[in-house]
Amino acid sequence: MPHRLSSRFKKYTAPLPMRTFDGYDEYWAARGGEPIIHPRWKIGVAKIPDGATVLDVGCGSGGFLTYLQSERPNVVAKGTDISRDAVRSACEAGLDAFWSDLTREKLPEQYDYVTCFETIEHIADAETVAEALRDATRHRLIMSLPNFGYIHHRIRHAVFGRFPNTSLIFHVKEHIRHWGVTDFREWAATLGLRIVSIEGQYGGQYVPWRRYPAWFSPQLVYVLEPIRNP
Repeated sequence: MPHRLSSRFKKYTAPLPMRTFDGYDEYWAARGGEPIIHPRWKIGVAKIPDGATVLDVGCGSGGFLTYLQSERPNVVAKGTDISRDAVRSACEAGLDAFWSDLTREKLPEQYDYVTCFETIEHIADAETVAEALRDATRHRLIMSLPNFGYIHHRIRHAVFGRFPNTSLIFHVKEHIRHWGVTDFREWAATLGLRIVSIEGQYGGQYVPWRRYPAWFSPQLVYVLEPIRNP
């Protein structure tokens, strides 16, 4: 118990990381591949029926696409990313991936499901990207992002006066947009998206993080659907 308290105190008081990187090609080179199957991937796959068309936005080197196809062998899946190096790695792994910058262009077609994991918080013009995701979604948009309202973030900010480390790895400039659940719900509605469900990706062993993800999970998965005009 003393060790756990000491570890938590260090997280509350530690400075934000400042190991800079120059663009997202360098960022992906530094991060490398995806060595684990993330809980957000399992949540997303559980909501995608076999045979659906899927686009993974911010696909990186293709970790989610590989997992998706292993669980749903009949999906027609593509990926896209702003990092040309990441797209090249995905293609070399045999995946269907293409480069795009959704702050400058729309996606050319629609998909049954669009996924966007741990990406939107990296984008200054998140609204333009969210509109592109919405317009490309035929059925459901599945997004995951850090939860600014996580209880330990609240404590770090309120008690210690430090901005939360919202899963930053290298540098504070990684995450430039931040949402709690209330903010995200209002933000999504203004962009023509309705939240269908919210699930926590992670949570402590002794807290009700599945029932109250807005408080007890540091990262959230949102399932949204476009609000169609009648």
